[in-house]
Amino acid sequence: MFNVDVLRQAQDRDDSPYVEFLSSAITASPVAACHGLPRLFKAFIQVTRRHKAAIFGQSSHQAPGASADQARQASLKFFAMCDSLLSPVNEDEIRWETKTKLLRIMNSEGLYGVNNESIDKVLSRIGEETIAGLAHFISENKQALVEYTLDILSIIVGIDYDLLAHSTPRILHLLLTVPSHTAPAYTYLGKLLDYHRKTRTLDLLVESLLEACASRALLDRSAASVSPILRHPFLDDFAKSLKSFITPGQVSGTVDTVLHHLREQLLTIVDLSAPSDDDNSRPQKKKRKTAKDGVSPVTESSTRAAVAFSLASRIACTVFSSIPTRYLEDDTKSAVTEVVQDFYAFERSKLKDILKRIRRGASSQDVHWAASSILRLQYCIKTAPSVQVSTQGDQKTASKLLSTLESPISPELRVEILHTLLNDVDLGYCESAPVFDEVLSLLEHHAGELTWSGRVHDVRTDSQATIATCHLLVSRWLPLLDGAASEAQLARFAKLMTSPQSFSQSGVTHEQIGLPSIVQRALHNAELWELHRLRDALLEQINAVTKPLDSVDVLTAVRGVHSPVGLSSDTVGAYRLLLYIPAEYLSRGIRSDLLRRALAADVLSDHGDAQTALF
Repeated sequence: MFNVDVLRQAQDRDDSPYVEFLSSAITASPVAACHGLPRLFKAFIQVTRRHKAAIFGQSSHQAPGASADQARQASLKFFAMCDSLLSPVNEDEIRWETKTKLLRIMNSEGLYGVNNESIDKVLSRIGEETIAGLAHFISENKQALVEYTLDILSIIVGIDYDLLAHSTPRILHLLLTVPSHTAPAYTYLGKLLDYHRKTRTLDLLVESLLEACASRALLDRSAASVSPILRHPFLDDFAKSLKSFITPGQVSGTVDTVLHHLREQLLTIVDLSAPSDDDNSRPQKKKRKTAKDGVSPVTESSTRAAVAFSLASRIACTVFSSIPTRYLEDDTKSAVTEVVQDFYAFERSKLKDILKRIRRGASSQDVHWAASSILRLQYCIKTAPSVQVSTQGDQKTASKLLSTLESPISPELRVEILHTLLNDVDLGYCESAPVFDEVLSLLEHHAGELTWSGRVHDVRTDSQATIATCHLLVSRWLPLLDGAASEAQLARFAKLMTSPQSFSQSGVTHEQIGLPSIVQRALHNAELWELHRLRDALLEQINAVTKPLDSVDVLTAVRGVHSPVGLSSDTVGAYRLLLYIPAEYLSRGIRSDLLRRALAADVLSDHGDAQTALF
């Protein structure tokens, strides 16, 4: 098909001799023609390279490598022709699949060189069309087409980032709406991160991410929170890049940018959610609603601001925890600490206002989201190794947080308050007794299936709040519980550890966190058994639960005579817990007692309900 003579003659023509033939083929059989187009493109590249001297001529007047560059330009021209032929194809999937294959060939063959003015326009047009297509396919929930469009954007960004640099915030905003399993999204983010690492412009990437979070389009908070941008693979790479590649001169400006975005969004939330001056003196007038969905414009703006603040807080936490202070001069360190300290005080002030509204019952879901995000951000700032802020004043906030727990609040906010209070107990900002009472009360009064995805924004029910709080306590605060809790509180916790729910796998999948997985992970941790008070409380609970078995006459029970002592689920739970306790922590006396009681329990299980069997 690609005759050398025809190709030589084609160099003197403005149009390609293949346009009419290929256009007719696509019109007649679009699927078959589109499948063959990438192979034709690759064949064209190979022929023009192999016969470049015959096709483009070679003389002493030509610069070295001129024919190779002409072959490259001819291949780019053929690519542009192929792309234009795809416009009339109505089948979206075959059209975008073919575009992806053509671009992939162009990239792998290294056709993009020095002089690319004509192809730059083509690639920019393809990029804009692809962004529009991505937005449409996301709204239509067409996952295959979403992946094709993201593949194309990844290839273009890899070819030349500047072609789509101005559209980066738009693309990032769209990535906040795609499912977490969209593999090409991570490829695009990887290319983006690689470019900013090489050019030392990570400060611009931070700004683009914040701009994407603050888009005027209303985002679904739950979906955005698990989008590729906010998942661990990207945030982890982003954090490592900040630690290694952000320059000392960019740190102060980057922190200022982050704090400015957060401050503006938080002010918007507080202003939109503020009650009017005469709210308490007369009934509220009905707010005007939009014709489209019946949602108040003020409510929609407040929701948008709360979602933006929640998402931006995640980015901010990554930035604050990754600032490479070891490279900073003392003046820069002081400046960064000063602005973060100022923002911390501002945030604490707004948190007090929000908590007051919550306690008065004059708050919406958006306000609860904002309060949860503030608490997470404050914890991040307090624990960030690169930022040393003074937390004086948190004592007053701790008392307000405790009183807020008595109000009707969202499960997510309840978990964040308890997380903050546990940290405050550790810092000595509040008494431990009321905090541990709140934690234990939540763990004792759970309801429903005890499973949780492990993501903070997914804490939507009291059951999930129970699991999230238990996860926090077991993974981080057991030494605090051992050192500061009363004997009665330790006994309550030990009772929870031996409860049937602590070992029941009902409803738990490998993608979820359940009470059994948390308890078993804690029991496998050697640190737990070095906590003397907690260990003693567990052993006392096991002894108390199994002690009634001492009254069982084993020989009588073996003969089938009914025993007045039954085998309770708590007893079974105690023995399951016992399986995890290192033998060296059991005295000879208690070991003997437990073995004797185990024999009695085994006999009772053989003559009772089979579901209560020990092992």
